[in-house]
Amino acid sequence: MDKVNIVNARLDHSEIIWQWRNDPQTQKMFFDGRRISISEHKNWYKNALLDDRVIIYVGEANQHPVGVIRFDQNINKQFDVSINISPDKRGLGIGKVLLVEGIKKLKNFKNESLIIFASVKNVNAYSHSLFKACGFKKFFENDQIIKYKFEFN
Repeated sequence: MDKVNIVNARLDHSEIIWQWRNDPQTQKMFFDGRRISISEHKNWYKNALLDDRVIIYVGEANQHPVGVIRFDQNINKQFDVSINISPDKRGLGIGKVLLVEGIKKLKNFKNESLIIFASVKNVNAYSHSLFKACGFKKFFENDQIIKYKFEFN
């Protein structure tokens, strides 16, 4: 695997992120598994980039996007994390790099203690392994999802 650099999401990342979002395997793992139109995505993405409560980073290898990580801040100043890897780059360890380095970049940007949550469908074995390997602790489980928590002081 080439070195993955974490960069701030840009407007020109929009279309590739939309393509990854509509990948059939990705759709199965999202809570909202419907197909998203390009116009709906572009509108959401443009607004997300302007929203101070949404932090989006893109992993790039050789200056080509390979994954995306998003942190959504809630009213308690805690974050929900979402991560998606390019379908043709899955299984190469990019998710772990993106998660670990994305959290570090967020910590440097916010310069405060962080509490980050991840909600994962029970059927998403890869994400469960990823979050556990990166120090997230399970705190809730039902027959559909498992929720994880990570604290970074």
